[in-house]
Amino acid sequence: MELNILTFLYLFFRLAPFILVSFFSLASFFNQDFKGLIYLIGLIFACFTTMMIGNVLPIPESSLPSEICNLITIGGTPGFTKLPLGQCIFGYTFSYLLFVIIKNNYALQNLPTIIFFPIIILVDFIWNLTNNCYGMLHLLISLVLSS
Repeated sequence: MELNILTFLYLFFRLAPFILVSFFSLASFFNQDFKGLIYLIGLIFACFTTMMIGNVLPIPESSLPSEICNLITIGGTPGFTKLPLGQCIFGYTFSYLLFVIIKNNYALQNLPTIIFFPIIILVDFIWNLTNNCYGMLHLLISLVLSS
């Protein structure tokens, strides 16, 4: 794989969900609280629900995906769900944080979070659509189910 801006963007968008989950888990571990455990349980439930509903719904497959979509795989299998789990992780994390922010009326103190997540979700939408990894319907269903 050649090192250029496209490969750095690819690595960022493929690894960003793992980085988010790792950050919340490790922060909870070091702060000795249960917020990270609650986050992980909810995230596992959201991903499981997205996978199950995505594999049951008769969603038409997108046309031939680009080879860049499957450079990083788990166990050599290209995909075990029809819906993007990266979008699921972004959507769940944003709704998890937004719920606490709105409930405690901390919107002004958390403007960077409120601005960052919609931008990363939108850029991930554009990335998946441009590289023909998933269709618009796949991305929207994954985002709505996880939120």
